[in-house]
Amino acid sequence: MLEYTLDGAASAPSASLSVPLSWDHVQQRLEQFLRLEQASPNSFDQICDWISVNVGDQVKEPQFIRALMTAICQSAIESQKTSWKLNESHFQRHQKLVLKYVDNKEALELQCLYAVQSLINKLEHPQGLLCQIFQVLWDDNTISNETFIAWETSVDPAEQAGKGVALKSLTTFFTALREGDEDSSCEES
Repeated sequence: MLEYTLDGAASAPSASLSVPLSWDHVQQRLEQFLRLEQASPNSFDQICDWISVNVGDQVKEPQFIRALMTAICQSAIESQKTSWKLNESHFQRHQKLVLKYVDNKEALELQCLYAVQSLINKLEHPQGLLCQIFQVLWDDNTISNETFIAWETSVDPAEQAGKGVALKSLTTFFTALREGDEDSSCEES
């Protein structure tokens, strides 16, 4: 399997191409690439090449989209004493990866939102973070209005962990979304 080392150089292909990486490993490697880019930019093409070689045809699988979105979020969330803060410029810089692999498909956009929901639940709902992430995804047209509404109204039993708290924290966001006010603030309700 061809893998890029962390400095971006390619290593020799391994003898076995039949052993796929786990989704957790894919997520960890993507997060490493994205975090390193803060100090020394990896090109969009290098990351896409790594994905092509290591994920291949599975790039449209919900698990890959979740791994990608989780890696992007985790690489852009910084610890701030007792809470977490989104590095918006870093987060925005990687939205083109989401756009490339989600390709305006609502089902895959929904997987992005489920990944964000899951991560925020794991972080125990830091105040304002979920709304800030949703706001950037909306402002940058990464996720469609229809997908945000589909997420809000989803009753999928597998996606309910932390959903109630998430919905409460997004009251202002969804009000603005319905009214078409892209200049809304993400104040906690």
